[in-house]
Amino acid sequence: MKVQVLYFDDCPHYLPAVELIADTLRSEGIDAEIERVAVTTEQAQTHAFPGSPTVRINGLDVEPEARIQSGYGFGCRTYLHNGKRTGMPSRQLIESAIREAVAGLPVRVVQKHEPVRQTDCCTPSPRC
Repeated sequence: MKVQVLYFDDCPHYLPAVELIADTLRSEGIDAEIERVAVTTEQAQTHAFPGSPTVRINGLDVEPEARIQSGYGFGCRTYLHNGKRTGMPSRQLIESAIREAVAGLPVRVVQKHEPVRQTDCCTPSPRC
């Protein structure tokens, strides 16, 4: 299983997201390394980076709705959880993506995309 966290330096949600992913992997009984990918402004398009932190498992974004978006950007990313926007994916999103990967979904090749406007981050950061 390939687990990636794409982020930018100083992202306030990057490390808590890594910790949540590691805890969720342990809870699911999966021994997988979490690849940390620091993305710069210049690399946002190459990585089809929708914002920080972005979590991908076997090449698929943990947020199903984000899998069909064709944009990229450089800023804080938000996730919808229980009707509220948060700065990192929920445990439920991560668990669902892990279970999809275990079920054998293929690794998805990320295409290049166009820029999109970022939403406001829920916690202030120099980059938001």
